[in-house]
Amino acid sequence: MPKNRATNIYMLSSNKYSSHVILMVEITVISLPDCSKCEEIKLYLKENHIPFTEKTFNSDIQTDLVMENIYYNPPILVIGDKKYSYKDFIAKKDELFPIEDCSGDCANCCQK
Repeated sequence: MPKNRATNIYMLSSNKYSSHVILMVEITVISLPDCSKCEEIKLYLKENHIPFTEKTFNSDIQTDLVMENIYYNPPILVIGDKKYSYKDFIAKKDELFPIEDCSGDCANCCQK
């Protein structure tokens, strides 16, 4: 799966229905200091070479989320315009990040 390592833009690709689609999305982890669940999400993203930015949960972010009727506690994973709770991340991470096994020999390899 191709990844743009220079920024926090992640390219999700799919070959479903004989078409090749690449979606470029920005990924953000909204976290708190000393939050083990926050660290778990960040570690997963780092280990899989998925670029992301991190924002610290504060009253401005909380207000923005409440205005969207989102009442999650950190960590909050933001992929594009969608927000996911920690529970969502655990349940859907293979769907959210379809990571292929790579030997390091492919043209778009994250190992290079």
